[in-house]
Amino acid sequence: MLHATLQSARVYHRTTLLGHTRVLTTGGEEADGVVLDTAEVLDLESGRARRIEARHVARTRHDAVAVKHGRVLLVGGLDPFGTPVSDVELFDPTHGTFSVVARLLQGRAYHQTTLLEDGSVLITGGVDHAGNTLDTAERIDPDTWAIVAIPSRMLAQRRHHRAVVLEDGRVLITGGGVGDGQRASAEIFDPRTAQFNHPVALATNRVIHTATRTHDGSVLLYSNGTAEVFQPKHARFERLPYTRPEMRDGHTASATRDAVLIVGGVIPLFDEAVSGAPLLFQNGTVIDIATDETLVGRASHAAVELPDGNVLITGGQTTLETATADVILFESGARRFRQLQRWP
Repeated sequence: MLHATLQSARVYHRTTLLGHTRVLTTGGEEADGVVLDTAEVLDLESGRARRIEARHVARTRHDAVAVKHGRVLLVGGLDPFGTPVSDVELFDPTHGTFSVVARLLQGRAYHQTTLLEDGSVLITGGVDHAGNTLDTAERIDPDTWAIVAIPSRMLAQRRHHRAVVLEDGRVLITGGGVGDGQRASAEIFDPRTAQFNHPVALATNRVIHTATRTHDGSVLLYSNGTAEVFQPKHARFERLPYTRPEMRDGHTASATRDAVLIVGGVIPLFDEAVSGAPLLFQNGTVIDIATDETLVGRASHAAVELPDGNVLITGGQTTLETATADVILFESGARRFRQLQRWP
């Protein structure tokens, strides 16, 4: 057996699950900063990645969300000139094609794209072509691909924020930046009324953080070496008794069957040093995972939660490379990382 790798080394790309055994990787940047218009499909059973012949709009730092019929929607991001992308593209895995199905009312980057319970897609915040941080939102109809503006504005302008669907179908929107500042607030979007309301205070300012819904319906926020949990029943955040000195940017957080896995990120206070120390949050307790830090140390990578509770990690920046094609599997049962194997 050989180590599985992507066809192209990438950072700031996106991975999306296709069914149970395949993963789609789109866009991102090469090691030299060139924005990619290529995509590939990794077969988890064979460990082989296949480049898709069709090209999509070149984009990086975009969103990719699985919609009905096994298709994937690409939304926003930056083009090769650093301009927010307006084109919304649909990937059809049956035919291996990308097609532009709509255009955003505002090109956006550093936004959030969220699949709602009715199958429609919510796009919130981000920055526009002029670099303005937005407090507007749009909604995509999955049947007609019509895009409509949400009449009410968000309670705050936000970029690099996070949006998570709660168990009752509402969307929790947390943190984010505006200007040189960071938000210490959250708000909730109700799809039934199309209103942003219920302002909630965070325990600390957060931008470029992660927000992950856990198995019990709560939401874990992590950044700046600290974590807090949103309890929907009480509609408040509770700071966890945990701190780490490092401030990670570009890490990922993934839900396993009973925990949240934090992988990688760079530590700005130490000349953008890449962190190789993974963490596992389980019921408010932090578990350090003993592993080869050269194996998992990376930033600006992508992670996707698999149906079996494991997590697949692809690409990213490592200590030695500005972009890698590595594919790493976290086995949640054994709590270990290993390079995914492929059969020759």
